[in-house]
Amino acid sequence: MAHPSTRNCSSPRSKVRGKERADESSDPARTGAVEADPRPATEGIYWTMENKEITTAVGGTALLVGIPATRSMLMNLLVRRFRSEESLFRSAERKAGRLKEGLELQEKEYKKLEERAVLAAEEMKRGMGKLTAAGSQLKKLGSEASNMENKYTDLLQELRRIPGSQSIALRGQVAESASSVKKQRQAIERHVNQIVKQGIDI
Repeated sequence: MAHPSTRNCSSPRSKVRGKERADESSDPARTGAVEADPRPATEGIYWTMENKEITTAVGGTALLVGIPATRSMLMNLLVRRFRSEESLFRSAERKAGRLKEGLELQEKEYKKLEERAVLAAEEMKRGMGKLTAAGSQLKKLGSEASNMENKYTDLLQELRRIPGSQSIALRGQVAESASSVKKQRQAIERHVNQIVKQGIDI
């Protein structure tokens, strides 16, 4: 029967071999294991903490899109937006068509008015020529009336120097004629002034 103390104690050689085996199993170069680098995971955590808004937005979008009800709602919004844009385009297209029609009518009306303006200008030119000629004739007639009025004035003075009833009677007739010539001269001068006010040289 073996003694208990010899059974529980191990030899120094066996302890050395056990230590060598433990060192070999813990050595990565001997076992072929590659130690993981903790830096990428740490950098990812730091980046997430520094960009919380981007992370939250991306995560929230992914979560919403993943929900069937939300995905259906987004599709409906996209369809409505497309239809709204299409309706806006159709409305703008109709407005453009109406504006084009209005422009064409305006061009036609402009051509008509232009033709009328040309004809009126030609008529006005002819009328101005006639008015200029008439003004010149009136001016000449006014000069003649003024000369005649002066002659009547001279004749009245002569009659005043002649005594007798016949001279008095003739002086009354001459005075009446002189008054008519004066009125005629004044009327001619008014017409001439009206023509001159229109910018016509006579």
